Amino acid sequence: MKYFVGKNDKGFAVFADCSILAGDLIMSCPVVALDKQQTVIVRQTLLDNYIFDWPNYNENPDSLEWTGSAVVLGDGSLINHSDEPNCEWNIDYLGRMMFFRALKNIRFGAEITFNYNWANKKKKRLGFK
Repeated sequence: MKYFVGKNDKGFAVFADCSILAGDLIMSCPVVALDKQQTVIVRQTLLDNYIFDWPNYNENPDSLEWTGSAVVLGDGSLINHSDEPNCEWNIDYLGRMMFFRALKNIRFGAEITFNYNWANKKKKRLGFK
């Protein structure tokens, strides 16, 4: 494994367990996809802090507006936000997988982060298969 889970001032966090090179796969995680109705319910709970936007079964994965969500099974849901991220996420919609790759070299012990795109009303969609 290239990472470990710990805590910092943000709560749970993911840290590099070795030097990670730009482009390296950090982790892959299966997801449980939720439809629009399930997403509305989950958004009213604490789990809202840990789910990702995901295409609903009848939506185009290349669309900018998704109404579904996904629960990431694994440590991907513990990666914190940064305006200057060192990783990005990509999805395999049909395979129900999420992948986290290094955007730049990450030194041993550094926190692994990605940009949640809170400021963007039109969310950037990354790397579909």
